Amino acid sequence: MAADGDFVQLADQWNARKGWDDYSNASIVHFTHAKPNTQECLHPEKATFLEYRRHTPWRKTRLQTRRDRRIRTLMLSVRKKWQRFRAASGFGAPSRVD
Repeated sequence: MAADGDFVQLADQWNARKGWDDYSNASIVHFTHAKPNTQECLHPEKATFLEYRRHTPWRKTRLQTRRDRRIRTLMLSVRKKWQRFRAASGFGAPSRVD
């Protein structure tokens, strides 16, 4: 951890890394590639994530697929382009009554 130029080496429990065989002593596990809410995730701690998720409002949410993420990305792109179009053309702006 770095703060104001000082560097402190954190204990391994705070720095769980990909490739560990045993995550039982890790305080925080970072899913840096496929996230545990996706079908593609092969991380050994995915089961732990899903067990904790069972106690949340998202317990019945299905795992995301690549197709889901592609559709979401496409929709965000379309939304941004539509907003730029509206701003440039004045389309959809309230009309003025004189």
